[in-house]
Amino acid sequence: MSAPRTRSRSPAGAEQPSAVGNSRVALRTLRPLAGHLRAVGVDPTAFFGELGIDLAGLLAPGASIPMPQHLEIWRRAEERLQDPSLGLHVLERLELRLLERVQHETEWVVLQMFVLSSTLEKGLARFARYFPATFYGSEITLTRASQVVEIRHRVLGGPQLPRSFAEFILGLLARLIHEVAAVPVRPRRIAFAHAAPSSLDSAHRILPVRPDYAAEGSLIALDARDLAAPIRAPNPVLLAGLERQGEQLLARLPPLGSLVDQVRALITAELGGGNPSAEAIAEALQISVRTLSRRLQELGTSHRALCDEIRGALARRALEEGRAVHVVARELGFSEVSAFHRAFRRWFGCSPSAFVRAQRA
Repeated sequence: MSAPRTRSRSPAGAEQPSAVGNSRVALRTLRPLAGHLRAVGVDPTAFFGELGIDLAGLLAPGASIPMPQHLEIWRRAEERLQDPSLGLHVLERLELRLLERVQHETEWVVLQMFVLSSTLEKGLARFARYFPATFYGSEITLTRASQVVEIRHRVLGGPQLPRSFAEFILGLLARLIHEVAAVPVRPRRIAFAHAAPSSLDSAHRILPVRPDYAAEGSLIALDARDLAAPIRAPNPVLLAGLERQGEQLLARLPPLGSLVDQVRALITAELGGGNPSAEAIAEALQISVRTLSRRLQELGTSHRALCDEIRGALARRALEEGRAVHVVARELGFSEVSAFHRAFRRWFGCSPSAFVRAQRA
């Protein structure tokens, strides 16, 4: 599992490329917004034309636009309609259960992968993995603390998301969790970082639980036990083909070159005998520890959070492959197995041995 401990250096003082500036979004993802504009009396051809987009492009499978332009479209639509709950109103028009019956999804392949999975856990994992194939430069993260799983969406580079787009993506996930499970699953919490609208009627009608506003961050919190909930209409045959397509899409994505990506790569290379400390990573990047901390904070993360994320993912994968606990602990740089046990319990809410037993079951 350990990788060669090599370090690539960039010129001193050089700025890293902006992740959000290099990212792209599939143009077809704006079709629900175009449909809503038409339904409320706004000509979508004229609206998109003002932003330099031919409406016919929304039908082209390979068409994409830069992430900043995508975010600006949502901002402009919110301003045009004077609708602070625009994202939820667009979401309300989507018939998610139709994806159970179509042979091949034509908008977001990641949605159909979710709907055709066998459990919520597997659906969420696929949604997070393949989300960049549609929204390149943004990510869905799943983190577990004790018996709660938190789901977040962010755009790499740290731009402030239009409230309509933030509510659309998290609202979409909340509806998927609630509606496609064989028995409806209600998240324990939905929170948005932005302020509440003057009326909460739309949120109460469209979302499965009452959301919190002006929260510490936008997220969905889910009871970990609900991850095992079966999905209504799994289809492993169609799902296998969609996953092959998803892997092909991911393989064609060029590297973003973001600072987060570089730090992740350096930490991974240093685990298992190297030095993944913040001081060592900052030295490899030829910046100060303070600068590294500030830049990661601007991107919504930290050195410690990235170390935990990588160690947790590698630990889970290694135990699923049947590797011994003490071997995994050593390869991930833990001086004692007991320290690995404490960290694993913090990441996944259970001991490594309990995790292995659950996997065997």
